[in-house]
Amino acid sequence: PLKDLRFSWADGGRAPEPPEAFRKLAEAL
Repeated sequence: PLKDLRFSWADGGRAPEPPEAFRKLAEAL
């Protein structure tokens, strides 16, 4: 799922959450 979100941002930022949120999520994991 993480890879999918990252790809979404690269594709055109389709994720509702900004990259900052992704970074926080990765740290939590």
